[in-house]
This record gives sequence, structure tokens and C-alpha cells, in this order.
Amino acid sequence: CCSHPRPDETIGAATTRRLSEEMGIDAVPEFAYKFIYRTALDRDLIEYEVDHVFTATFDGTPSANPLEVQAWKFVTVEELKNDVALNPGDYTYWFKQIIEHTHFALKAS
Repeated sequence: CCSHPRPDETIGAATTRRLSEEMGIDAVPEFAYKFIYRTALDRDLIEYEVDHVFTATFDGTPSANPLEVQAWKFVTVEELKNDVALNPGDYTYWFKQIIEHTHFALKAS
């Protein structure tokens, strides 16, 4: 989800809030890393942003807000990476950067 912090709201607090607003997920994400990217888009637009990446564990069923989320599905990391490779146009530039540069590890419970 995208954090879109409010004035005087930390990125962490905004991430927690937006995860709930977008996906109905009650979790406290942990900061992983941040990166800067610049890419050309269609219609001569340029996207130049700092992205903060957070991770969280959630053991439940999301309740996606239809005003925020068009569709979602649960897939393994392997399935996600394969789909990004096969259908890169279905994913945003920033999301592809995260998938390409993040090493996912599942914590044993």
C-alpha cells in the first residue's frame, strides 16, 4: 500500500494507518529500507520519488476497501516474481524495484 503521510504523521504511522484503510489489515509494519528512483512514464511524465519499504506478518484474511483496491490475491514470493517477469506491464516501476532487490525470508513461528 502507499503510505501518503498526513502533516506531522510519521511514515511508520502512515503505513500502519494505510494498511488498515486499504486492506483491512491490523499489523504494525517494520521499516526495512528506503530507496530513490527516477523513471520516465508515458505522456512525457517523470516519476522521481523516495520510497520507504516496510514489512509485516499477518495471519488472517484481508478485507480490501473497494474504493482503494481494485483486486488482490495471495501468491507465494516465487509465483509473484514469475508473474512480474511474465507480465511486467501489470506492475508499477517502484514495485518491480522492490521485488527485484528484496530478499524475502519467512520467519519460523
